[in-house]
Amino acid sequence: MPGAGITPYQPPGPPDRPIGMPHHLGYFPVMAMRRREQVVASGYCQATHESEQGDSSVTGNANIQPDRPEGGSSRLGREDWIAAAWEALSEGSADTIKVDRLARRIGVTRGSFYWHFRNREDLIDAVVEYWLKRLARNASLVDRHTEGATPEDRLWTVYDFVVRSVTGPQSVFLRIAAQKSPHLTRRLQDESTQRVDADAALFCEMGLPPADAQQFATLYNTMIVSEFLRNGALPLEERLALARSQHDLVINAARRFSPA
Repeated sequence: MPGAGITPYQPPGPPDRPIGMPHHLGYFPVMAMRRREQVVASGYCQATHESEQGDSSVTGNANIQPDRPEGGSSRLGREDWIAAAWEALSEGSADTIKVDRLARRIGVTRGSFYWHFRNREDLIDAVVEYWLKRLARNASLVDRHTEGATPEDRLWTVYDFVVRSVTGPQSVFLRIAAQKSPHLTRRLQDESTQRVDADAALFCEMGLPPADAQQFATLYNTMIVSEFLRNGALPLEERLALARSQHDLVINAARRFSPA
């Protein structure tokens, strides 16, 4: 259980929506997008599909996007493709993010994909950015929720929040995919550095010297990032109990390093 006076922070939005899912989808699964206006009959989509078959540059690393047809604002948007890709990640590795597969999932032709993204790698970048922006926003909400609490309770509230929020393996697969992309690797490293620095400040508040605080913060952040990989198949209450025992272990060890 969180420390005295701290109420477990509940993630914004429906609890059964994977973290990273756009709020406008609410409780409705991505498959409900099929009810939206379809673009299958669009002559533009058919022409684009035909051009892709004869021009490999469109499906490769081309920087040219098809012109948006009139009335494009009523089509499925960029966030819909990101949401579909996020849901697909829950079913396997980043290899599940395929343009044809996602087009079938949301009920459009693959041509509409190129209204919003240059290629598949561009979509993966967008999914990572959306995920990291939500992490940053949620971290800010947690910080405000725990203002005035002890450093130990603030650390636990973050860990508790992550366990309750991460209900699928998407973040694991994205980190694995980032290993093949120098750009994504740097992006994730920047995010990790910011989180570790924030945690190090809390360990400093506990009285640890800066160097020791940085090491404990790195350890604590590693525990949080890898929690779902270790215990994601367990019931939530078991995950929380294990996370709490790990938190207590690190905090007790950190106190022994404090000169106070």
